[in-house]
Amino acid sequence: MIAPERTDTGGAGPDWPVLGRDTEAGYGERTLTAPDGPGLIVTGEPGVGKTRLAELLLDRCADRGLLVLRGAAADATRHIPGVGVAGLRRHDAPDWLSPGGRLRDELPHDRPVVVGIDDADHLDDASAAILADLRAVADVRLLLTAGRVTGLPAALTDRPLPRLELPSLGRAVTSELLARVLGRVDGRTADLLWRATRGNPRLLRGMLDIGLETGGLTRSHGVWSWRGRLGDEPRVRDLASTDLGTFDGPDLTALRYVALAGRLPERILVDLVGADAVAAVAGRGAVVPSGAVAVEPGARPRTVTMAHPLYRQLALAGLGQLRRRQMYRDLVRAGGRAGTRGVDIASAVWWRLEADLPRRGIGPGIAAVRALAAGDPVLAEDLAQHVPGPRGVGLRAQALMAQGRATETERLLGAVDRDAELAALRSLNLFWGLSRPADAHAEVLGARVAAGTAAGPAGDDLEIAELAVSLFTRGATRATAAGPGDRPRPASDAGPPPAAGRSRALNPL
Repeated sequence: MIAPERTDTGGAGPDWPVLGRDTEAGYGERTLTAPDGPGLIVTGEPGVGKTRLAELLLDRCADRGLLVLRGAAADATRHIPGVGVAGLRRHDAPDWLSPGGRLRDELPHDRPVVVGIDDADHLDDASAAILADLRAVADVRLLLTAGRVTGLPAALTDRPLPRLELPSLGRAVTSELLARVLGRVDGRTADLLWRATRGNPRLLRGMLDIGLETGGLTRSHGVWSWRGRLGDEPRVRDLASTDLGTFDGPDLTALRYVALAGRLPERILVDLVGADAVAAVAGRGAVVPSGAVAVEPGARPRTVTMAHPLYRQLALAGLGQLRRRQMYRDLVRAGGRAGTRGVDIASAVWWRLEADLPRRGIGPGIAAVRALAAGDPVLAEDLAQHVPGPRGVGLRAQALMAQGRATETERLLGAVDRDAELAALRSLNLFWGLSRPADAHAEVLGARVAAGTAAGPAGDDLEIAELAVSLFTRGATRATAAGPGDRPRPASDAGPPPAAGRSRALNPL
C-alpha cells in the first residue's frame, strides 16, 4: 500500500484520500439523512471506489447522529442463510447484538438507522429478506454497493432505491491524486498511468505499488517517473488478468471481438454474439459503453471499448493466428451488414488487412492519418505498420507520440535514416517526450548539415521544430554550445506541443 507523501519511501500507510467525489458524496449524504430517506445503491466497475465512498457516507451519517451498522457480503458465503446480516457491527457498541437475539428487536425506534452492506450483490437471500423486513418495522435506510443492480437479491429490489453510478476518475483528478500520494510526478508518467488505468483507483494503486517495488517508478531530483512501458512488467499484467480470469464461452468471445477491434459499434457486437453476451460482458466491467446513448439519423453509433488498455492484450492472449484472422473476417462481414452506419472507414481498412482480404477503397496510410485525426492513435499505430518506407515510420512515430510512448518513439526514429520530416518528429519527441532539449537542438542542426542548409533556410518541418524548441527553451543556446552539466526541464513544465495541423510532419497527407 502507498501512503501520502508525508513518508519518504512511499511504503505501507493509510488509505488514500477520497478525491473527485464531492458531488457524489454530497448527493449520497443528502439522500441518506433526509427525513424518510429511502437509502441508496452505489454501483460501478470493480475497483472504482464504491467501498471507499460508502465508508465515507457511513462516517458522515454517524457524525450526524444516525445509528450506523456496517456489514459485507462475499460470494463464497452467498448460499449460507443469514450469514450476511450475522456480521453487522456497531463501532460504538461491539457486543450490541446478544447471542440468539433478533436483529429487529435490537433496533432503536428513536432515531434513523443506516445499514451499509458492501458487495450486496453477493448477499444471501435470507439476509436480503431480513433487511427488507427491517425497512418495514423501523426507520432503516440501506446503503448498498454492487457491481450491477441486476445482481441484487429480489427482496432488495421490491422497493427500488435511488442509484448512484460511480464513474472512474478523470485525468485531472488522477493527476491530483498522484501528487497527493507520491508528490511531484512528471507529466508523461501521470498521462501514462491515466491512459493505462482510465482513472480506476484500484488499478492505479496496484500499479504504483508494483512500480515502487520493482524500480519501474523512480524519483530523481524530486520528480517521480515511470521508466519503460507499463505493459512490459509481468506483475502489471497479472494485476489486470484477475478481472478477466472468469470469462468463458460467449462472454469471452464478445470480449475478444472488442479487443480485436479496439472500439466496436454495439450493434455490430450484438450481431456477432447476441444481446445477452454483450450485456453480460458490459455488466461485469470489462468493457464500457460510450458514444451516443440513442442512435438517431446521422448520429454516431453507440460503441463499446475495453475499460482499460491493459485488458486488450490480456483478452487476446492465447488466440491463435488462424482464429484471429477468422474473427477479423467476421467483423468485416458484420460491418458490411451494418452499412454506412456501421464502422468508421479507418477501422474497416484495418479489419480487412488483418483478415487478409483484398484491399478496397483507401490505403492504410490515409486510414492511419484519419485515425490520428479522429483521436485514435492505437488504431493509427496498427495501420502504420502496413505502410512501407519512411512514411510508415513517420506515421507510426506520430501514433506512439500521441500515446505518450516517447522512449519507443526514440528507439524507432533513432534506428532509421531520417529525412527532414522524420528529423522534425525526432526533435519534437526528444524535447517534449523525453525532456532532452540539447539533443533536440542537435537533431535539428544535424539535419540541416545533412541537407546542406546549415546556414540557410530549412524546410517547413525543420523550421517548425526549431522554432518550437527555441520558443519553449526561451532562447537557450544551441546544442553545440551546451555543456555536459546542462539538464533539461521536466516535460510537465515544457508546455504543449504545437497543433498537429501546422506541420506536414504531424499530418503527412
